[in-house]
Amino acid sequence: MRNRRLTVLTTAVGAALPAAGLTALAAAGVTGAQPAPGVRTAAAAVRPLVTTSSPQWAGIRGSSIQLFKGTRYDTPVFSTALYNLRATGANAVSLVVQIGQQTIPSDTRSKNYKRDLRSGFDDSSSVGANKLTPVTSELRHAIVAAHNAGLKVMLDVHVETLIKNGWRGRIQPLDLPHWFAAYQKQLTNYATLAQQTHVEYFELGTELCQISGAPATGRTKARSQQLEQLWETLIIHVRNVYKGKLVYIAQWDGRENANVHFLKYLDYFGIGGYKPLTAPDTPYSQSQALAALASWDRTVVKPLLNLVRQQHSRAQLLLGEFGYRSIAGADRSPSDYTNTTGTYDPGG
Repeated sequence: MRNRRLTVLTTAVGAALPAAGLTALAAAGVTGAQPAPGVRTAAAAVRPLVTTSSPQWAGIRGSSIQLFKGTRYDTPVFSTALYNLRATGANAVSLVVQIGQQTIPSDTRSKNYKRDLRSGFDDSSSVGANKLTPVTSELRHAIVAAHNAGLKVMLDVHVETLIKNGWRGRIQPLDLPHWFAAYQKQLTNYATLAQQTHVEYFELGTELCQISGAPATGRTKARSQQLEQLWETLIIHVRNVYKGKLVYIAQWDGRENANVHFLKYLDYFGIGGYKPLTAPDTPYSQSQALAALASWDRTVVKPLLNLVRQQHSRAQLLLGEFGYRSIAGADRSPSDYTNTTGTYDPGG
């Protein structure tokens, strides 16, 4: 797919980022901020890709940068990347911190359920730092550098699994209270750091489809009520140490929208923007892409607005992640970051 507008933003940051979280890409015109002396800026302003007149959409514009253990973030190189991001018209950056757990337990009805339970498949105590998680000093340096560049910061904690083809959206703990206690401990630690470093936004979770309250196989009303209570307890603990804005980002396809019942505790509720723009084995066309976006707006985004109103939430909406890589076929499966065989499209 050829989309020079996204390429401008990506190259402005200085690297091909794992997930270009272009929050509120809907914002028109991104000239404005002055870069540091000698910093290269984007050659042209980014034109609006998606627009909305709803006042509930948050005015946050930026990109995501995943942080890794062993990387220095107190260097001119990193500072330059942030100034380049600011020069595109961005006003914020999402700093992604990955924590992990060992495995994903099977559904309780699975024939492997008892085996998984015996083998420690639901070792929730393993929710924590992994080999990619940056240490506290690295995270502090990254936050300071972003603030020095004139950007607001969203601290985004992603829980991942350490198995092949694992995805956080499949995490379905066998012991919900145990899992939430471990997750709450991790979030509270990061929220404390966020408060100390004046981070403006803190993300509680992303795409936790099986435990955000969305329907799942075998889900009962009692389990849904339990999930709501567990989220409420977690958010209260985070609020006790962090006074900034709280965020949750849902899966792009709307599967979480109808049953997330903790909106009333949030300041921002976001959704990913990885809507496929082209059908499989079909050449890219602008008309088809626009039709796909219109369909997504009608079937996912507008119901999300209604959900916020129904829950009497004051939460503003975020386009939490949005990105199409500069490789052939990115328009068909934009969320597939594991694709390492796609042909680089220099015009994309």
